[in-house]
Amino acid sequence: MFRSVSPQAPRRAYLAAVHTPLQPLLLKSLLLRGAEIAPHSPIVVGGGASPTRLDWAALRDRIARLGAALDGAGIGLNARVGTLLWSDLHHLELSFAVPLLGAMLHPANPRLSDDELAYTIAAAEDRLLFYDPEFEPRIEALARAGRLPTVERFIRCGPLPEQRGGGNGQLPGPPGVETWERFLGADIDRGDASGFDWPDLDESQPAAICFTGGTTGTPKQVVYTHRSCCLHTLGLALTDTMSLSGTDTILPAVHFFHAMAWGIPYAAAMTGAGLVLPGRSLAPEELLHLMIEARVTLSIGVPTVWLLMRAAIERHPDLYPVRHLRRVFCGGGAPTLELSEFFRRRLDCELIHSWGMTELNPVGTSGREIAVVEDLDLDPIERREHILAAGRPLPGLDAEILDDSGRALPHDGEAVGLLVVRGPCVLGGFAPTPTEGVPGGWMPTGDMASIDPRGRILIRDREKDLIKSGGEWISSIALERLILSIPAVRLVAVVARPHPHWQERPVAIVELDAGHTLTLATLQAHLGASLPRWQIPDDLLLEPIPLTGTGKIDKKRIRALLDERGYRLPVGSSPGE
Repeated sequence: MFRSVSPQAPRRAYLAAVHTPLQPLLLKSLLLRGAEIAPHSPIVVGGGASPTRLDWAALRDRIARLGAALDGAGIGLNARVGTLLWSDLHHLELSFAVPLLGAMLHPANPRLSDDELAYTIAAAEDRLLFYDPEFEPRIEALARAGRLPTVERFIRCGPLPEQRGGGNGQLPGPPGVETWERFLGADIDRGDASGFDWPDLDESQPAAICFTGGTTGTPKQVVYTHRSCCLHTLGLALTDTMSLSGTDTILPAVHFFHAMAWGIPYAAAMTGAGLVLPGRSLAPEELLHLMIEARVTLSIGVPTVWLLMRAAIERHPDLYPVRHLRRVFCGGGAPTLELSEFFRRRLDCELIHSWGMTELNPVGTSGREIAVVEDLDLDPIERREHILAAGRPLPGLDAEILDDSGRALPHDGEAVGLLVVRGPCVLGGFAPTPTEGVPGGWMPTGDMASIDPRGRILIRDREKDLIKSGGEWISSIALERLILSIPAVRLVAVVARPHPHWQERPVAIVELDAGHTLTLATLQAHLGASLPRWQIPDDLLLEPIPLTGTGKIDKKRIRALLDERGYRLPVGSSPGE
């Protein structure tokens, strides 16, 4: 005898399934996926004669052991753990273990001043601080001066230099310092920790605390969540972003304190790709040797990294047989067409322009030369000019440009306004505080931009870097691109200086390759072929250019140096016509 079934039963089962809590987006799934699908994909850390080599399966077990030790130290939900480390194995392990426990990792920037460093560690409320022995004198001085009040334990990650080795029977370092091995050894009695049971978390749980570079004032704190990190990771791997897969080997030429190395370690774990960490040095020669040895297919970095790499290859064209590199991701500043052509011609490699911010988790756009079907029909020269644009926003990121009154401007590629964005990765998914003239949910970026009819964003300049001369705007980015096309130029920064009549005038600060020179007349003649006279700099300073802690040109420091010197524009300088 058959039992009758109510026609409403399937509908009730469906509704019950719909209302079942959804599986959260957690970083744990990224690490476990890489170790499962590609357990033996290589991880290489540091260059030189003896780099550290392991694979995703081994890293998973090391992270589990570290997680057990952190758990034993009382690090759990919402605890904060600071690091003062380069891109090494300790940092890689901590970048997973800390968030997987529900705690927050704060990768502090060692290139900050002591005041800024102490401020960020205190603002993040770090309880543990893992640091490289190189930084021990700084940490010791700050700790003994009472400037790290929230730090309960200091963990030294590596051997001390001989000159720091405990004279007079007194151990150097901050009070109560312990070694990485001792910290882990406290958990040895637990035996094999590879099966450590990571806690279940909510996807809105904070995972990391990053600080902006502080180039416009006090560094600002930005919180990343598990959800925002996972969505950002998925966006990075898309074909029209980085086209990342498990067949790649990736070298992030940025450190963890630069917005968690742009999320690349998480993307590598998700896809099972090979991962190469540079250790301390981002010197172009060392990066090139790593690329060759590890057969790197994809690398990311700021423009200065690629400019210096180009110079190294041009100096010794037979010394660096880079054969496997296929894509270079350039963020943190605009590349030039000349730089793009160098990578295409010399290395058969695509240079992809990207724009982002720490507040975006951090990658916001990708400017691939061919991203959609209609790009295939364009003239090659027209396609290559796409590199000048920052590209299209990653899925989920909305972008608009606003005029001075807060009204949206047309996406015609010509109108220029303040770029504002919103999306699930902006500020870790937390809605930004409403700003005057900007509706709630939108975050002002501080960039002036245009957007073309196909959604490509062209960054015209930082709002603070635009030069107002005689009532007209001059783009420092446009000037810098043209100056960089001069072969002898290594780095360039264009800044505004006050002018008694024209309000502001541009000045070019140029760092040249060794053995070269450049005159103001030569510079002005070069720019005069493309620009009207009033846009051309009135003075040229030849000197080394300071960089920020993340490798970008530090215009804030340049302006301060010029002010300290009492620099003034040459007498009689005038834009004329």
